[in-house]
Amino acid sequence: MAIIIPLKPSLKAKTAIKAAVTKDQQAKALQEQSPLKSPADMKGFGAQYPKTFHLLGVIFTTGRGSSSRRPGIPGCWAAYPYREWSERAKMPIATLKRHLDRLEQHGLIERDHGHHQGTRVITFIRPTALALKLSSTRPADWDHFGHKPDEPEAPSTMPKAWKPKPAPVKAAPKSVPEEEKPLTPEEVMAILNDDDTPTSISTSSPTSSFSATG
Repeated sequence: MAIIIPLKPSLKAKTAIKAAVTKDQQAKALQEQSPLKSPADMKGFGAQYPKTFHLLGVIFTTGRGSSSRRPGIPGCWAAYPYREWSERAKMPIATLKRHLDRLEQHGLIERDHGHHQGTRVITFIRPTALALKLSSTRPADWDHFGHKPDEPEAPSTMPKAWKPKPAPVKAAPKSVPEEEKPLTPEEVMAILNDDDTPTSISTSSPTSSFSATG
């Protein structure tokens, strides 16, 4: 019977995981502090910084076909040297870094550096949950990039329109039909004394509904 001994991560692996988790927490904090709160804000950002917005599109497209991972962090990243990122975005490396800084400061990307094949330094980049929430994304993007649709919470930017409460409708007082009104004592006596003679009803009665004729 084979005995399986669980392998403990090395000190180097622990350090890498701790650094990656710290980076992830910093990225979440930037998303919460981002001035971009709605798709309208995102549209305005794209109009103000078209090249930065173009670079975000490149990151989305590149990331969808990538499968690189970071220790301790779920989801896939696009991992290439800055030179290759520069070629993909069709902009100089210095310009690329400036636009990446803007995307990161606005909470739209996560970025980290790592080594590949020894000394080769590559840059790991992926869109954040905020970028997914405010962009036209595919349903598979959430799982691929390791995010959840309910994170971060989208703050309410549009207050609910105040609507006055409708005034209570007062029912009109019911009018008592003429035939249902109670008779006055004078009318009762007139009916009891009625001998088919018109003069039996006083013409001076205020409650009389007709005038007597002589």
